[in-house]
Amino acid sequence: MKIQNPHPLTINRPPSPFHGEGKGNFLFSLLHRRWRRGQVEGQQMRCVLGLLCVLSFALPVSAQFLAWDPSRHTPNARVLGLGRAYVGLADDTAAIYMNPAGLGERKQWEFTTMSGKFANEFFYYSATGYMPLPLGVFGVGFAGSAVGGAPVTRIAEGSDPNDPIYEVDPTQQAVSNYNNVYLLSYGLKTADLMSRLKFNNQYLDKFNLGASIKLFSAGLSGDGITDGNASGTELDLGLQYQPPWPWLKLGMTVQNALPFSAGGKLRYANGHEETYPAVLETGLALKLLGQKGAFRTFPQELSFVYDIDYYPSLKLYPLVHHYGLEWKPVNMLAIRAGIDQDPQGDGAGGMTTVSNLTAGAGLYYGGFRFDYAYNEFKALPGVANSYFSLSYSPPEPMKAGIKDYFKISEPPDKLIIFAGEINLRGAIVDDQVKRIFINNSELRLDGGATFEAEITADLGKNKVVIEGFDERGKLRAPLDKKVFRILRLRAFSDVAPDYWDANQISLLAMLGIIGGYPDGSFRPEGNITRAEMCSLLMKTKEPKNERTEEPKNERTEELKFNDVPETHWAAAFIAQAAAAGIVKGYEDGSFKPGGNITRAEGIAMVARSAGISEETWEREFPDLPSLHWSAKVVAGAYRAGLLEFLKGKRFEPEKELTRAETADMLYRTSFVQGVLNKDLLNWENY
Repeated sequence: MKIQNPHPLTINRPPSPFHGEGKGNFLFSLLHRRWRRGQVEGQQMRCVLGLLCVLSFALPVSAQFLAWDPSRHTPNARVLGLGRAYVGLADDTAAIYMNPAGLGERKQWEFTTMSGKFANEFFYYSATGYMPLPLGVFGVGFAGSAVGGAPVTRIAEGSDPNDPIYEVDPTQQAVSNYNNVYLLSYGLKTADLMSRLKFNNQYLDKFNLGASIKLFSAGLSGDGITDGNASGTELDLGLQYQPPWPWLKLGMTVQNALPFSAGGKLRYANGHEETYPAVLETGLALKLLGQKGAFRTFPQELSFVYDIDYYPSLKLYPLVHHYGLEWKPVNMLAIRAGIDQDPQGDGAGGMTTVSNLTAGAGLYYGGFRFDYAYNEFKALPGVANSYFSLSYSPPEPMKAGIKDYFKISEPPDKLIIFAGEINLRGAIVDDQVKRIFINNSELRLDGGATFEAEITADLGKNKVVIEGFDERGKLRAPLDKKVFRILRLRAFSDVAPDYWDANQISLLAMLGIIGGYPDGSFRPEGNITRAEMCSLLMKTKEPKNERTEEPKNERTEELKFNDVPETHWAAAFIAQAAAAGIVKGYEDGSFKPGGNITRAEGIAMVARSAGISEETWEREFPDLPSLHWSAKVVAGAYRAGLLEFLKGKRFEPEKELTRAETADMLYRTSFVQGVLNKDLLNWENY
C-alpha cells in the first residue's frame, strides 16, 4: 500500500521476530513501557495506541506479514467472560467462531449480537445466528473491529532518540482502520449422518463435525494512504466428542486451516499479501455440579472449561492457555470468571505469555440472555475493556406429560412370561384418586393408599390399561392412565422358564415353525433328523401366520431321492429344500430322511436357507480344521450371529445337533427376526 507521510512513524524494531496477531503483540508492550514511565499521557497515549494498532499488521516478520482475524476475539460476552475457553463447550452462537462442530447439537434457532470497546478506542461488534434444518445446522456470522480518527504522531522535538516521546502531528490526516469477517458455518451429528447412510457404529456416533468458511474484508484510510482495501479467505474445521460420561465434553478446532498457497491469505489492492496463522485448539468442558454434573447431589450448576492453543507455523510462539468457570446459583443468573492468556515479547528475543483476568455475568429470562464481560489487559492497566451481548433462542417446547396420581410397582412394561397369572401392585399418590379401573373393570379399594390385583394373561399379546378416577368414576375423564404390555409364551412340559433357550423355543412355536410332541413336551436335548430340518427350514421361510396354504406335495420321481416316497410326511418340504439348494442327497440317490443331523450339516443347511455367504476361516473354533468341508460356511454363520450358543465352546462338527440348538439358530436368522418384530415383539402394536 502507498503511504504518503512527510513525518513517518518511526519505531525501533523489537528483538522478537513476531508481531501482533492480537492484543498481546510487542507494540502494546512498547506502549506499556511508555505508559509506566509517564512519557505518553492522556490523549497522546490514546492517539499513539490507535495508530500503533492500526499499523501493526504492516510490519514485516521474517519476510512474512500476519493478518488480523477478528473472529477470534468477538464471539460473545459469555465466552469472553470465560477467558475465551470454549472449544469443548461450543453450545451457543459462539460455536460459529470457536468450534462449528458444536452446531450439530443445537435443536432451536438462536441469534446473538455483541458490541464492546477495547482500550477505549477499538470498537468490536458481531452478529451471529444459526438454524437447525433436516440436513444439519447452518449458521452465519459477521464480526469486526474498527478504530476511527486516530491522530498521526511524531517524535517530540528534543526527546531522546533512543527513548523517544511521541506527540500528535496536527499536520497529518487522522487514520482509520476496520477488519471484518463474514462466516458461513455448518455442523452435524455423526449419528444423523450414519443414520442416513444406514450405517451403525456405537463409537462413531458420539462425534459432531463442523466447518466455517470465512471471508475477510479490511481497510486502512487517512494520512494519504491509498490502495488500503483488502479481502481474504480462510477455513475453520471443528470436532466435538461426547464421552460416555454426560458431564464431560471434548473439542478440537483447526482455525485458519487453509494454507497460504491455497488461498488462505489477505490480499491488498496493491498486491501486498498477509497470512492468517493456523491455530490448533483443544479443549474440554467439565460440568462439576448440577442435574447432569459429576456431583448431582448439588442443585446449583458449576462448569469448568479449559482450552489450549498451539500455533504450528509460529515457532517461537508459546502454548496459550484459557480457563473459565461458570456458576449458576439460580436458573436466571450465571456468574463467570476466567484467565485469558496472551503472548508477548519477553524482552530478550523470545516470547512468553501474560495472564489477563476476566469476569462476567449472564441474565436469563424466557428465551433471552443478556451477557456482560470485563477483560483485563495488563499491558494497559486502568483501561476498561467491556463487552455486551444479547441472545435469543425460543425455549424448547415442554414435553407433554400427565401428573402421576398413582404408580405401578409391578409388573414392568414389555413383560414376557410363561405363567397365566401375574400380580399387579400399585399405590395412590394423590388423594383425588378414589376409584381404579383395570381394563374397564373396577378394582375394589379398601381405603388404603396401596392396591393389588391378580391379572390373567392370555396366550400371546396382552394389553393392560389402568385408569384412576375421582369419585364420579367413568362419568368423567381419568385423572391418570397407565398402560403396560405382556407377552405370554407357549410353555412345554420339559422346558423350564429359566432354560437357556426357553424364549426362543416358545417364540418359534407360536410362529408355527416348530412344534412339540403329543404329550406336551418338546425334548430340547433330543436330536433332529434330516426330514425334520427340511420341514423347519421351509416353515421358517413362510411362518404359519403368514402362510397362504400348506405346501403342495411334489412327486417323488422329481426328487430323485429313492428313499423318500410320495407318502412320506415331509416329502413336500424335502422337495422344496432340495429345489432351493439347501439340502443334497447322497451318491447312491438316497436322502436318508430319518438320519440325525450333525452340527456341521445343520449349520450348513440353516446358513444356506438364510442366504448367508461363506467367509474366510479364521479359526473361530480351534477344533474345526481349516480344510473341513464346513469351515467357510461355519465362519459365515458365526459372523452373522447364528452361533451364539457355541461361543466359548468346542465346535465338535460330528456331534449331533439338538432341537434346542436348532431353534436358537433359526430364531437368530434375519427372516425370523423380521416376522417377530412385525408382530409378537412389536410392542407398539399391542
